[in-house]
Amino acid sequence: MDRLAQLTVSQRRRAEALLRDEVFFNALDSTRIQQGDSEYISKLVESRVTATNHTMTDSESALDALEC
Repeated sequence: MDRLAQLTVSQRRRAEALLRDEVFFNALDSTRIQQGDSEYISKLVESRVTATNHTMTDSESALDALEC
C-alpha cells in the first residue's frame, strides 16, 4: 500500500514537498555489483534516492572489494 495515501492532506503535501525539494542520500549501500541490475536501479529511482555512496566492506579482502 502507498504510504502517502495514509497521510492527511497537509501531511501529504509536506511529504511531497520534502521528496521534491530535499536530497536523500543512501550512505551505506552495499549492494553487490552483480545485484545492481535494472530492477535495482528502478527501485532506487522510485524511492527518490538522490545520491548513493557505495561501501566495499562485504568482501574477504581489500583486493576482492576493489575487484567487486
